[in-house]
Amino acid sequence: CTPEECVAKYFFSIREQEKDGFKTVLFLSFSLRTDPTTNCPIGKLESSNLDISASGKTVSLTWTDSSTDETGFKVLRKDSLTGSYSTITTTSADATSYSDTVTAAGSYWYRVSATNINGDSVASKMVKVDVE
Repeated sequence: CTPEECVAKYFFSIREQEKDGFKTVLFLSFSLRTDPTTNCPIGKLESSNLDISASGKTVSLTWTDSSTDETGFKVLRKDSLTGSYSTITTTSADATSYSDTVTAAGSYWYRVSATNINGDSVASKMVKVDVE
């Protein structure tokens, strides 16, 4: 895959440890799991392919299935910009849409990520929808 298609995230944590008056800085890191044949992150999902529309209190999500080894897609939602995402469903493999019924009018933010036995892909871009 090309760098434009695949994005591997690396996470670093720095921790200080003090012993006998000396400080030791420990560096810990890990990376997103990749497919051994393509070297792409597992279940890659394009970051620009999530579309959302609302009709009444039904929110329709569509995306492009650009992964080849997913067991499903996790649909995540939050009800405030600063809130936390909750997984509202995990679809079957090869799914490209989902309809969510919300109980109240307001703003909602959604993301989608591919998932398989090895874990979750990088999530799609965050998309906001206003429900009236």
